[in-house]
Amino acid sequence: MSVITKVPETNLWEEICKEFAALRSWETDNDNKSVSTDYLDFDASKHTPVFYGKIFTGMFADADVTADFDPAVSHPACIGFSFAEKLAKPASPKPPPPPDKYTCSPTEYLNFYIYPTLLPALEAMLKQAKVEKCFERKRTKFNACDYLTEYLYRYNFQILFFC
Repeated sequence: MSVITKVPETNLWEEICKEFAALRSWETDNDNKSVSTDYLDFDASKHTPVFYGKIFTGMFADADVTADFDPAVSHPACIGFSFAEKLAKPASPKPPPPPDKYTCSPTEYLNFYIYPTLLPALEAMLKQAKVEKCFERKRTKFNACDYLTEYLYRYNFQILFFC
């Protein structure tokens, strides 16, 4: 006797979210891997106020470091520690000038003029479609084209920022 098993249907929304997360993950990884140091809030149980807002590390030496210490120059809590200044973040390079709308290639036009406006609208549409449970039913009241039209009208950046 054969056993009939039902394979669960793949959820379209979950697939879209996985693909989107995979595309976004490398962007956030690059931000996390960048070299930047943040200041820590002062915690009296961890260090003295001398260390507040500074980058420091403990230095271990074979010789007695207190013998050469001059309290007129530094605080006694600094004995055995090395301090460094926080490096300024490098200035981000200026973005390249926009390509000419009339002479650029179709790929450049899409990448520079269409996608930056359309992709956030599509993302918002997919989120709204999930709220409306479009991925669970065959028929819904949600009209994706109307939603995109309304979203693009409401968030038209050329009108919002250049008027």
